[in-house]
Amino acid sequence: MRVATLVLPLIALSGLGVAAWTVNDLSKKVPDPSPVYLPAAKPFVHSLSGAGLVEPSSEVVDVASELSGVVAEVVARHGMKVKRGDVLFRLDDRHLKSELAKAEAAVAAAQSSVAAAMAALARQKAEPRPESLPALRAHVLEVERQLADDRDRLDREKLLLKSGAARDRDTKAAEFAVAVREAQLAKARAELMLAEAGAWAPDVLVAQTSVDAARAAVAVAQSNSEALKVDLDRLVVRAPIEGDVLQVNIRAGEGVTLSSTIAPIVMGDTNPLHIRVDLDENDASRFVPGAPGVAFLRGHQAKDEALRIKFVRIDPYVIPKRALTGSVFERVDTRVLQVIYEIVEVPKGLTPWCGQQVEVFIEDVAAPTSRVSVIPLPK
Repeated sequence: MRVATLVLPLIALSGLGVAAWTVNDLSKKVPDPSPVYLPAAKPFVHSLSGAGLVEPSSEVVDVASELSGVVAEVVARHGMKVKRGDVLFRLDDRHLKSELAKAEAAVAAAQSSVAAAMAALARQKAEPRPESLPALRAHVLEVERQLADDRDRLDREKLLLKSGAARDRDTKAAEFAVAVREAQLAKARAELMLAEAGAWAPDVLVAQTSVDAARAAVAVAQSNSEALKVDLDRLVVRAPIEGDVLQVNIRAGEGVTLSSTIAPIVMGDTNPLHIRVDLDENDASRFVPGAPGVAFLRGHQAKDEALRIKFVRIDPYVIPKRALTGSVFERVDTRVLQVIYEIVEVPKGLTPWCGQQVEVFIEDVAAPTSRVSVIPLPK
């Protein structure tokens, strides 16, 4: 009985001790965790701050193809420096080369037609041929002599018919021969007159029209050929500016479509680099163009790690904010004014990259207090 009587008090005392230890442990102050990196120190007494994005001075250029097709060769490489007009990649051009061969053959055929039409026109304009007139004149003279002979025979037949030495049928035959010979003479004279008159104007006009039509056919064929050459050149995608290749998103054998949302090649001029700063619309009205500023790379907030920057320009249109920093105080429905600064000096050991986020502080020169800087600033 005495043991049973002591068990319950001992259990109660143990529970009380555990409770006291738990309360004491929970009442201890837990130290705040150390930040991953210290926030950047403000270099000005009054400043405007914003998230910045490192970008090429030319801005990012999404190089696209003018035509759809299969990639035959990719010349561009990541980080390659290219000049304006350098080849970046080529699309398969075999089908266009075959079409070009047919078009060039059509040009040759059309040019032959032009030569034939011009020869026909020249022949028309050269009528009559000098060597054809003597033969026609000789033929007229021949028929005239034959006609004279036939008439003489007819006269003799008539005299013989009166004396009864000839038959009436022979006289009729002689008359028919004279009539035929007269018709032959008229024909020979007409042919001579036609030859001496030269080319007929309507025939010359028809020949000239044939020449014009043949030349038009050549022009059409050459136009088709030139269009195919242009399309062949369009299959070769070249650098639109001098700069660096930042991304290569295609490989040989892949297809390129005009509806693709991913640019095959991304490039830009990285000498120098710019920073596109998003100033909140609440601060935008206080920004003064040309105001000095400094920038810090993420994870590098020491005074000697500041990037020296100078003002370049403003994009004078307030747009919805797209670049988010991840801050819990950040409003995603705000609008921002984008200000462009140039990186003029980078601390030793640091390398800013295109697309990298930075923290930017710009002096609020409209504030009444004087400028106070904790780091050297560009003039």
